[in-house]
Amino acid sequence: MRVNDRARRAVHDDLDADEQVAAILPLNIHLGGSSTDLSSGSSVLGSPYAEARGIDLDDPKLRADLLTIWCTVTGRRLLFHEPKQTSVRPTPGKLVDEVPLEATTLAWYDSSGAGTRHRVVHLTFPDGRHLLSGTLVKAPLRRKTYNDEAELFVRAFGERAAEVPLSLIHI
Repeated sequence: MRVNDRARRAVHDDLDADEQVAAILPLNIHLGGSSTDLSSGSSVLGSPYAEARGIDLDDPKLRADLLTIWCTVTGRRLLFHEPKQTSVRPTPGKLVDEVPLEATTLAWYDSSGAGTRHRVVHLTFPDGRHLLSGTLVKAPLRRKTYNDEAELFVRAFGERAAEVPLSLIHI
C-alpha cells in the first residue's frame, strides 16, 4: 500500500501513544475539472447528490468549518487539521476538532471526468451534523493513483461505510 507518509508524520504529535493513522485525506469541496455528476461547476455542494439532500452552505447541520480540511482516521477517532498555509506542498497543520469514530458513518462514491477521479465523502457525526467533501484520487495522465489513502479511509470505517449506489448519485 502506498500511503502519504509526509501527512502522516505531520499529525503524529496529535495522536495518543497507542494510536496509529488508519488513513489521512485532504478534503476539499472544489474538486476541479469537469465531473460527470457535478452540475454546478466543480463544487461537491453543487452536485445532484448534495442538491437532492438539501446540502448547501445554508444547511445548519453542515460542518462548513470543515469543508477544506485534512481528515485523519485512527482506530477510535477522526482528527481534523487545518491545511498548513506556509507549506508549498499540502500538509496538515493545526488540529481544529476531533470526533469519535465509533458513531460516525461514511457514505461515499467516486466521481470521474476529464481524466480525474475524486472520492466524494459524506460523513455523518454522532451529533447529527455532517460533512460533504471530496479528495483527488487520480489525475490526468497519471497511470496510478497518488496513493491508497482514499481506499484506506473507507476501510477504516468498516461496516459504517456504504458506497452510494449510482442511482442515488444522479438523481
